[in-house]
Amino acid sequence: MTDGFVTRVGVGLSIGSLGLALGMASGGCGGDGGNTVGSSGSTSGSSSSGSSTSGTSSGSSPGSGTSSGSNPGSGTSSGSNPGSGTSSGSNPGSGVATSGGDGGSTSGSSGEGGPGTAETAGTKITFPVGWPVATAVAAAGTGNIVIWFLDTHTVAADGSYTGVTKTCRSTLPDLTLNSLAALVVCPSGQSTCKVQIQLTDAMYDAVSRTFPISGVEGAPGGMMTEAKNLGGLGLVAGGKYLSSASPAAWPADCPTSATTCNSVGSFAMADLVNDDPTFDMHLGIAATPLNGMGYVLPPTGTGNGAMNAADKVYVAVRQEIELTGTRSTDGKTATGTAKLTLFDNHVVGCHTMAGNDCTSAQAAFVDAARTKYTTQAAYMMSSPPAISASNPIMGTYTTTQLMSGATCADVRSL
Repeated sequence: MTDGFVTRVGVGLSIGSLGLALGMASGGCGGDGGNTVGSSGSTSGSSSSGSSTSGTSSGSSPGSGTSSGSNPGSGTSSGSNPGSGTSSGSNPGSGVATSGGDGGSTSGSSGEGGPGTAETAGTKITFPVGWPVATAVAAAGTGNIVIWFLDTHTVAADGSYTGVTKTCRSTLPDLTLNSLAALVVCPSGQSTCKVQIQLTDAMYDAVSRTFPISGVEGAPGGMMTEAKNLGGLGLVAGGKYLSSASPAAWPADCPTSATTCNSVGSFAMADLVNDDPTFDMHLGIAATPLNGMGYVLPPTGTGNGAMNAADKVYVAVRQEIELTGTRSTDGKTATGTAKLTLFDNHVVGCHTMAGNDCTSAQAAFVDAARTKYTTQAAYMMSSPPAISASNPIMGTYTTTQLMSGATCADVRSL
């Protein structure tokens, strides 16, 4: 089995001064029971037998997963419903694997996984970020973005694996409004207000989209490698912004002079898709700002009043993540470094407390005021650089193997 380090990609989103971020990335590990990383999507196992020893792997973002097996033997894997199947091997002997469909996950139980073993895992990634002042809206600051993923993948006899990942939850730092924005939306007599634009668990549960991953895993106690992947939400699969070979440059803010900032933002209609159709019908994915207990809805302008604050924000995002990790000696967990090399987002519309969709000008204001994350070393610069391969954010991750049938609810408990 080849030892190595893991790199993986994910999909993430951040919404600016309004503080929103979403990610899909994850890594995983294989284990004694042959359960570990993966996320919804399809995986397949091939029949295997005999005495090969399989390693474990992990990955990250837009779909990723890891799998592992160790002692001689071969695993039986199977997928059921849409989703990736996971499986584990038994003792030395032979096993059979069948493919799973798009969307669920299964995982092996006791025993060592063999070639063709499919596995499931949950991965939690933490990135320390900073953000500059957003004119007329929020103060600069620092904090952590945390993202949880459900991954599934199938490992081959040579230790290579392929799979998918799904984002299950993300949390973002609170944003503190500046005095001008506070005058517009803070309750009377309250001079300091926070904004937290959240991507809810219900929204993530409404997203069926997954992203592919691939890599190579070493034996328990060794390292793992996952190839870089690119993913996004609210963006058309295979479109120019999600072209893994050469993704198009992220477009500029939607100008206030435009007339479509409240429908497609800075994009063309053909670039976007509704990724949470059972949660909301707008293109992109829907974020829900907190309101009350010190939190206020994000303003849609400097003089629009609290009733015109946004109670829904629609976004499109893309993200790229790499993981470099080491498996535990029992193969049931993996920890290491997460590297964020793309973290782009745009507002493509919003809805107000008054019960109306935002006007194009209001959506343009929210888009311009979105949080534009950078490194904590650069956030106080007058014009901090965007996150990129030359200005990455380094974080940490932990992957934990899960049992057969694990869901996002299991991942969110990690």
